[in-house]
Amino acid sequence: MANENNKPTKEETQATEAVMLAGEQKLSVSQIILRYNSIVLLSLLLIAGSFLSPRFVSYANLVNVLRQQTNYIIITMGMMICMATGGVDLALAQLVGFGCIMTTEFIVVHEWPIWLSIIGVLCCSAFVGAVSGWLVAYVGMPSFIITLCMGFCITGVVYLITLGANRPLVNIGEEPSAAMKAFIAFGQENDPVLGLPFRFYLAFAIIIICWYVMNYTSFGRLMLATGSNPFAARLAGIDTRRFRMAGLMTVAISAGITGMIITASTGMSAVSTLNGDYTMIAMAASIIGGSSLESGGGNVPFTVVGIFVMGLINNILNLMNYPIHPQNVVKAIVIILAIFMRRIVDRRT
Repeated sequence: MANENNKPTKEETQATEAVMLAGEQKLSVSQIILRYNSIVLLSLLLIAGSFLSPRFVSYANLVNVLRQQTNYIIITMGMMICMATGGVDLALAQLVGFGCIMTTEFIVVHEWPIWLSIIGVLCCSAFVGAVSGWLVAYVGMPSFIITLCMGFCITGVVYLITLGANRPLVNIGEEPSAAMKAFIAFGQENDPVLGLPFRFYLAFAIIIICWYVMNYTSFGRLMLATGSNPFAARLAGIDTRRFRMAGLMTVAISAGITGMIITASTGMSAVSTLNGDYTMIAMAASIIGGSSLESGGGNVPFTVVGIFVMGLINNILNLMNYPIHPQNVVKAIVIILAIFMRRIVDRRT
């Protein structure tokens, strides 16, 4: 009921605003599918996997999926942050291989302690990311070209260091130290309570840190602003160059961490790691999770869902005994579909 001056009461105003807000938030089925496509894809894969293979829902298989996706979780968190600033790194596989090789270089060749070797690998990875970031952010060169060239450069450096040979962490007949046993156990073993891989807990901690930084710190919000609208960010006084450089350094460090975990889990560093699918999987999971090559953005929970979407595709096809080449076809189709759906969402928002 209106008052004597025909002005709406406070209760009527609040009710009107609530109705308007409810109308704005109402989404059609197609909009829900587009906006939450990562959850839709994951749900469909879980249903399909349950019907296609009885082993899919076993605890052992789910733990195996966690083990396989740990590396991708870590590196995709870095890629998501990099894409949030408007950049992209096409040298992820080479950076992971570089992290593997430098781990054995410090531990085996130079005989550094494990803790010092970890710091050394992180510093080397950060340096590579800083070089790429400086060329992209401060010189103004495209991240696609710079990181692609950096990948070729890293490949050459790795072969110069190793001469194409793999390096074991422990030689045959040699007794590993206590620190080495702990390092290898971290990469290979599961915790005795839940049976989850030890390295998954590191990946989970990285997820929490990234989620907090991107949502509850000014640094994370400024990174998102840098990627979504760099012109407006510069007008607001934000040094976007610093954040673009930080994005490329972050993804390089995440690749270095992944390389160390692979070395611990396999007990050696292999040059074949340079040819991994880390770039494709990390980009696909980031795009499924809401990142865009044109407008940045990024959502940590949805990106994690995107990682497991790619992981479940691989797991289901492996359970059905499909060879690697059909798996690559399916992954490529999923990536194209994810980019297509992301473009539709961007146009409607």
